Amino acid sequence: MFVPLCFLLLSANGRPREQSDGALVAYGGPEKTARLLANVSSICHPSTGDAPVPVFSDRIPGKLVVVLRGEAFRAGSMLTGVTGRTANDSMTRQTNGPPEEQLLALEAVDHLLHKLSNATWKPSLFVDAVVKPANLSDLLRTRANQMLRTFEPRVAADDRTRIAAELQDTNQIGGWLSTLHWIDGFADLSDADLLVMRIDLIAKASLISSLAFATRPSSVIFPFRGMNLNATDAMAFIPQRERERFAERLSRDAQFAIPADSEADSRGLHCLLGAYPGAAPLLEGKFDANSEKMVNPLYRLAGRTIPTREEQDRYLYTERLRQLRGAAEGVVVP
Repeated sequence: MFVPLCFLLLSANGRPREQSDGALVAYGGPEKTARLLANVSSICHPSTGDAPVPVFSDRIPGKLVVVLRGEAFRAGSMLTGVTGRTANDSMTRQTNGPPEEQLLALEAVDHLLHKLSNATWKPSLFVDAVVKPANLSDLLRTRANQMLRTFEPRVAADDRTRIAAELQDTNQIGGWLSTLHWIDGFADLSDADLLVMRIDLIAKASLISSLAFATRPSSVIFPFRGMNLNATDAMAFIPQRERERFAERLSRDAQFAIPADSEADSRGLHCLLGAYPGAAPLLEGKFDANSEKMVNPLYRLAGRTIPTREEQDRYLYTERLRQLRGAAEGVVVP
């Protein structure tokens, strides 16, 4: 039976434990599991200890490919009626949500592109999105083309946009890998840094200002640490010197990733970033990646409700109990 490695529960001595239902969480037994662990970076690391700090070079800003990827016009989270989740989490995953929310996310990106240009970066925009309704697909393409004409008027807009009606990959890791391979096909941008963002991410002013780096980062950067995991994945800055190695990690982990319609799919990139050498958060502190559960200072996700203070307190209380229960049992809770 295939069990996602991100959900491998280990005891204090590193051996697979049995869950409460008695099922052994392992992939082919302890020996095979140990071999896999030595070769797969997509293992969930608990959010403990001091967070690493981003490293910056003394080089001035240069080319930067800004990639908007994922499902546009989202409404609700990816979890559909999962037992034990909150009412907010049980919304249907779909790509026909309110257009104004997605357009707001694109407006924030437009502001970011201007901010980057003012900071002497040379940004290039790419859109790699999934939108099912034809009218929304046309709306996204039109708005993306407008932004492209502003920053790169000589570039053929159709070369910079890929909009599909259905997910082309079976898991999150595979989707990211496909996007990076697409970008690699543009030889004139082989020396560019990458900023990969969820297309439904509505960046707040603090995130836009923070990303206008004065010098070029030399480490992989993600938004902040999660409540339970060492990285969140709504955005990632990938320096040019890390592009090949990062893609290799994705490729190696893709074969072990879990289906895109699984409750656990969102763990994939969280885990890889948390284990990636030198990767560091843009912001200190711990927040949930899902802005429907917990408000964070950098962004919110389009098509999701903003939680009340009471809802956030309830979520934090539940997560704390979950962690305490795991610690009492000697289990690393993902």
